[in-house]
Amino acid sequence: MSAAAAAAAAAKRGDWITFGQYLKNHKPPLTLSRCSGAHVLEFLRYLDQFGKTKVHADPCPLDALIGRLRAAFEENGGQPETNPFGARAVRLYLREVRDSQAKARGYGYGVLGGGSDGSSNRVVLVGAASSTAARGSMIPLSALN
Repeated sequence: MSAAAAAAAAAKRGDWITFGQYLKNHKPPLTLSRCSGAHVLEFLRYLDQFGKTKVHADPCPLDALIGRLRAAFEENGGQPETNPFGARAVRLYLREVRDSQAKARGYGYGVLGGGSDGSSNRVVLVGAASSTAARGSMIPLSALN
């Protein structure tokens, strides 16, 4: 195992332990099988009160945190279709965070309307910066799907 893979595994394990503590400290205590997307959002607020999340950091650590917890859930016996970290509410929250980060950096997303030929809408980046560093910090459009 490479050093990067070991660090990622340690981060995932630490995040999973922290989530377990949240479940245990929840009033009333929660079992993993009863955990929902709403509980995941509550967990993020729980972390934020201790300064453990940096919502406006670049890149967004919430995406990485949720990804690690989503994987840990399934590695610990959870079924993909019941994974609260993949719930619609969580995905929408992450999208809102990414959008607010993009707006804070002077970027915005606009939707081009579909054509009369029935073509689908496309999401485009509005106000793109010209510097290479700024382009490297843009959120890929695939992250919004």
